[in-house]
Amino acid sequence: MSWGAVSLRTAWIFLAVCLVFEVVSVTILLAGSNFSIAVVSDPMRVLTMGSRGADLWRLGSLLDMFGYVTAIPVVLYLGSRFREESGIDFFTLSGILFLVMGALAAITFAFAAAPLIREYATNPSAKDAIATTFVALYRITTFGIWQTLNGFLVGTWGIGVGRLAWKQGARPLAWVLFALGVVYAGGAAAHISGIFPGS
Repeated sequence: MSWGAVSLRTAWIFLAVCLVFEVVSVTILLAGSNFSIAVVSDPMRVLTMGSRGADLWRLGSLLDMFGYVTAIPVVLYLGSRFREESGIDFFTLSGILFLVMGALAAITFAFAAAPLIREYATNPSAKDAIATTFVALYRITTFGIWQTLNGFLVGTWGIGVGRLAWKQGARPLAWVLFALGVVYAGGAAAHISGIFPGS
């Protein structure tokens, strides 16, 4: 058995844990912005959420990081399941990179962006410098990593592994992976082309 071999039962357990982390994370992040998608999408409005918002975004980002990390066994399971298929190593690497980069962006937001939100609320004399730094950090993590780089990584993984699943007759799994890959890759392409705001 290779180091990356993961059982189906283990994959399901970690997928469930991942979903719990992500649901709680998204709820907390939205609570920090009074459940306004418009606020979450605008770095300057995120920056003005105050100390309470900073605390909630720090916690939400930490939970998001754990969500990414706990999804790793799912990628490894699929890599093990289709290990005899050509291209699986490349697709698995894309999936792992997606999760690692997502976790890195989340932890960056927790320990770099959230403190800037707090400082913006308590240090009026440095607001211009804080705003410039925060907007750059937000664009790197949100638009750059989460919505563009990660879009292509999960697109490669989802479409690639989905094709292998289809080839082996696992049609429901293939459709889920295809849908995930197409949505993420399409979103990334939209950011690069400038269709989405912030691109």
